[in-house]
Amino acid sequence: MVFGSLIVLLAAVLASSFFIARSIKQGADQKYVDGAIPLQGAVQDMVLQMVNQQSGSRGYVITANRAELQPVTAGRASVPNDLRAIAKRVILAPALAVQLARIRGHITGLERFYDGQISLVASGPAGQRAAAKRVPQGEALFDAFRLDAGQMLAETDRFVAAARRSQNRRYMLLLVLLLSLGALTLTIAVALTVSTPRRSYRILLELERERQSAEARFLGEQEAQREVAVLVGRLQGSLLPVLDIPDPRVQLTTIYRPGERRLRLGGDFYDCMQLEDGRIALLIGDVSGHGPDAAALGASLRAAWRGLTLSETRHGDVLRCLQAVFEREGAGEDAFATVAYGLIDPTRTRLEIALAGHPPPILLDGGQARAIDAVPGPPLGVFGEADWPISTVLLDAPSAVVIFYTDGLTEARTGPGSRERVGIEGLVAEIAATCAPPITTHDLAALMARLSARGGEAFADDAAILALTILPGSRIGAPRPPLMPCRVRSSAQPGPRGRRGE
Repeated sequence: MVFGSLIVLLAAVLASSFFIARSIKQGADQKYVDGAIPLQGAVQDMVLQMVNQQSGSRGYVITANRAELQPVTAGRASVPNDLRAIAKRVILAPALAVQLARIRGHITGLERFYDGQISLVASGPAGQRAAAKRVPQGEALFDAFRLDAGQMLAETDRFVAAARRSQNRRYMLLLVLLLSLGALTLTIAVALTVSTPRRSYRILLELERERQSAEARFLGEQEAQREVAVLVGRLQGSLLPVLDIPDPRVQLTTIYRPGERRLRLGGDFYDCMQLEDGRIALLIGDVSGHGPDAAALGASLRAAWRGLTLSETRHGDVLRCLQAVFEREGAGEDAFATVAYGLIDPTRTRLEIALAGHPPPILLDGGQARAIDAVPGPPLGVFGEADWPISTVLLDAPSAVVIFYTDGLTEARTGPGSRERVGIEGLVAEIAATCAPPITTHDLAALMARLSARGGEAFADDAAILALTILPGSRIGAPRPPLMPCRVRSSAQPGPRGRRGE
């Protein structure tokens, strides 16, 4: 009689737990699928379409080729649908309502601006030149849109995370139910097997095997995580190597800081080496995006540059070859990379610089800091064929410093909560106030600390600096240096990194 009652009770508990668990799971999955995922997708697609419109409008201003307007037309067709999809689900995330109204205003202003640019270019060469002068105005409008869009994306991410937490809470309830069921089942099993020790032994033996199996899986996962950490460290080291220049006449200093929200690998990379004829070659670059793909592409570009430079490829052909490497890596239609490549002659009196969409280096000499006046070229991956002019700069001060950097520094904010960025001019002013030759790691760390404190927050994007100081008394007529290690000072903090250009 007692045995039959226990069996009926166990069957009732199992049946009720099954139906409750299925109901909880279906409800959580449906809310997440119907709400969070479409909302996140609509916001991301809206931002992407506006980026395409901005790129297409800028390409049309540059080339006057109407084929460049295809992204603008496609974006115009898609953005209204995205806005309707967002508005439909704003009830799920009320914080997005105010941001959605601001985004609508930005989009209206940007599309009106793009229409004006298209009309100007269509009117002829004079209109095209006028449209080119208006590009900074469009950049400012787009920066305002991008800031609010980034806040909307962040709010959307928070909503998605909240939906997932809700789903996890439901699963925790399910887990508690299952654990309770397990405890009840164990109690019943003990009551039924008091008189049958052999059955109890088999149950305990099975539980022990499961425990050992779970422990083995846990140890395997730990080992896999350690292997991933080692691989990440090696890949980061290929992007940010320890540099060695055998010339006591120069001092090389580097520093790297990951962005606050960049918890994954990024695409910043740099390199420097001395050639057999005494010239010093310098490189810094930044691949769009973050993650393993961006890091691997940055490592490929750096390795290709090193091979091209060591093989004495002509300065003017190096960026063309890197463009070919970029295209063959299959980085995707929206991917691009900025690069600054320089050569300092053996007398240390002249710098030849080529820019592929990268901000110009800063020259610190005679107590003054200034951005090098170099003719820019397009980033790698933007155009199939392009030219990258070479500019020459004289280094005639007793002690000069050439500072290469990535745009994580120029994109720092000018004040807490400000939308204005430091920019190249602001960075020049900060360098003049912070640094003096010879540049040390302490100088670069102080520079980054000033920029971070000025904006009231850590850098949003990764930031890297490569500074080469030409020491006093190392000019024309100096003997060729012996092969010995130079003074290399570096402060790099590679770590987990994350997304860019959200």
